[in-house]
Amino acid sequence: MQLDETITRLVESPKQFPVAEYGARRALLPDFPYAVVFRETPDKIQILAVAHGKRRPGYWRKRTF
Repeated sequence: MQLDETITRLVESPKQFPVAEYGARRALLPDFPYAVVFRETPDKIQILAVAHGKRRPGYWRKRTF
């Protein structure tokens, strides 16, 4: 439920979320230690990962395509 709400918020207004590494943005889930890592292109929003906030930073990078 919160993941769906966070994705809806980032699709509606992606610039409200801070830029993280490599130009990606990060939207934190309110009650869980997860973040939706995404990047914005002129024609779409691409979700790169739903990453756990307590894990090693950037652990998900090797798993993306």
